[in-house]
Amino acid sequence: MSRTGKGRAFFFTGGLVIVFCLAWGGGLERGEGATDSQPSYVISICILPFYTSTSRANWDTGLAPLLEADLATQPWLKLIPTKTVYEVCYEMQPQPWLVKGFWEQGRAPSDAEVFVGLRQHLLPRVSALLPADYYVWGRVISTGARKSIVVEVTEHRTRREPVLRSTKQAETEEGIPQALEHVAEEIVAFLEPGWLVRNLEETRKQVLAQLISLQTAVKKAEEHVKAHPETLALRVLLLSLYEENEEKYGSQARDAAADVVQAWDGSDKDVTGLAEKLGVDPFLVLCREQAKGNDWSGVQETCRLGQERYPLRSAEYEKWRLRAQNQLGAKGQKGANEPSSTEEAP
Repeated sequence: MSRTGKGRAFFFTGGLVIVFCLAWGGGLERGEGATDSQPSYVISICILPFYTSTSRANWDTGLAPLLEADLATQPWLKLIPTKTVYEVCYEMQPQPWLVKGFWEQGRAPSDAEVFVGLRQHLLPRVSALLPADYYVWGRVISTGARKSIVVEVTEHRTRREPVLRSTKQAETEEGIPQALEHVAEEIVAFLEPGWLVRNLEETRKQVLAQLISLQTAVKKAEEHVKAHPETLALRVLLLSLYEENEEKYGSQARDAAADVVQAWDGSDKDVTGLAEKLGVDPFLVLCREQAKGNDWSGVQETCRLGQERYPLRSAEYEKWRLRAQNQLGAKGQKGANEPSSTEEAP
């Protein structure tokens, strides 16, 4: 995604009109430079016009297309054309400075209040006409020549509070394109793990439908987990693929289950829901693999963690705990009946 700052500065000062015209005329191709095989699942994004403190009465017409161009390099992002978004916003609120709720109180609102007010006032109406997974809002604060770019990303399900907020600095106006490039990188880094989860879910469906091999899917999942080890849902999906061939991937399943159990605290409802949908329980998988190695003390500890962190399956964990207790008791009894090395042999 990166380009040189010098090149982007020239692009901004000399070519902004060209970019804007291309975006409005449909000339910017979504996912340009992407591979021929398009992902089966994409994330849709709606970038609203930016609000600037130097032009309070008008929507900015050039910055949203710049951010759109940066994000368009990702084939798994579907961008609503900024021309369409601008037209909708302009029709709803021709002058952003006059957003409803402030002037009626007999006072001039601050730029920060206008920015928040626009989100609260326009987002429900824009989302009804232009449905998307995420909405991006931008604001430029000018302090002399210095510019501060504030960008907020709002998820369609919540719409109230941003799920991502990014603030970048530009020493001059020519530095704004590079600042927007960094904003795009943050947006991609934030959204990519979620997309990978959905993409891997689709891959697993293809395995079950015998459209691709399990080995291919496992390799893909392992690469995703390596790239984003912090994303627990990816590790749950990888474990579910290992479980499709227990005989072949038993040792990998044990290691994956141990990793998931270590990170699982039960607070992430999306991860819990995913595990239930996939029909995979990392605690039970680990119990099974530990039992294969006669690690009954490990089974007891895994059961204890499962009952604490995933109480939905408490009954299953109790069965394993009792089995481990019986095995350990039998070993203890056997050891008690064997003569010690200091006793005389009969």
